[in-house]
Amino acid sequence: MKKILNVLQIAIVALAVIGCTTVKKNPLLMPFDAEHGTPPYSKIENEHFYPAFQLAIQSAKSGIEAIANNSEAPTFQNTIEAMEYNGESLSTVSGVFYNLIASHTNDTLDAVSIKVSGELSDYSNDIMMNEKLFERVKAVYNNMDGLTDIEKKLTTNAYKSFSRNGADLSKESKLRYAEIAKRLSELSLSFDKNNREATNAYSLELTKEQLAGLPQFVIDMAAADAKAKGVDGWVITLQAPSFMSYMQYSPNSEIKEKLWRASSSLSIGGEFDNTKIINEIVNLRLEQANLLGYKTYADYALEDNMAKDAKTVNDFLAEVSEKSMAYAKKDIENVTAFAKANGFKG
Repeated sequence: MKKILNVLQIAIVALAVIGCTTVKKNPLLMPFDAEHGTPPYSKIENEHFYPAFQLAIQSAKSGIEAIANNSEAPTFQNTIEAMEYNGESLSTVSGVFYNLIASHTNDTLDAVSIKVSGELSDYSNDIMMNEKLFERVKAVYNNMDGLTDIEKKLTTNAYKSFSRNGADLSKESKLRYAEIAKRLSELSLSFDKNNREATNAYSLELTKEQLAGLPQFVIDMAAADAKAKGVDGWVITLQAPSFMSYMQYSPNSEIKEKLWRASSSLSIGGEFDNTKIINEIVNLRLEQANLLGYKTYADYALEDNMAKDAKTVNDFLAEVSEKSMAYAKKDIENVTAFAKANGFKG
């Protein structure tokens, strides 16, 4: 534990040297003293995030370097446990930022996410490609006698994380793996941004007749959404409260089909098209898996899961499909009969 504290102390000193004034003024880098440690959102401004990321990344890097260059023999405490505790400030800043991005973003935060994406990817790659650090992890992994079950699990996870992220590759392959990882990070952000903007951009205006059967709270919500968009009347959006409420309560199958189709084809085609991004992600993931010795990305992704490989999953799905088909067809017959009995003519 003493060695862990030394690593953390080094990181804290690094923060202070880099920008003590910024730390004092930035609520993201101060202890959260609200009940249950809730982030002080009322005090956090857009301009706080990027400086907080920079300082937190530098702190985390300093901690990793201290672990990798420790002159003492590798142990669980001074290597695996020290890595677990390292980067707590970065985890805090990232947690606040990405939750905010997902729920209430704006152009400034989107710009920060793009800017910081590469830096976070570089930081992650630097850890996984740190040969000294990997050697220490391997040393602990190859000598787990005397460790508790939990310590063995953490050590195994750490070792697998390195090996599954390119640590055993040749120098040339490591460089390509790092390029792919960085590009995938950028593409993921672009994909999410397109999804958010496509969701925010969509709205369907309703007539008074199309409100039939809806509870008053759904009608009120549709009126509020219309007002927010500068429209007279009522509007349904693809935001969950609006979309799910209409789909649940409305008897209007035509409008519900329109909403379902819009939701199912979100960001496919149009201004916020994700098709090219999806194609690039698929190809890069395949190349990434091939670099690591896997035939497909599915085999890579499933290795640590119960199924282990794509063939097991596909065989299982085929068996389920075969055994459930008769029941599925019967369900369709029952639903069709019910719909016709209630006047549906589609």
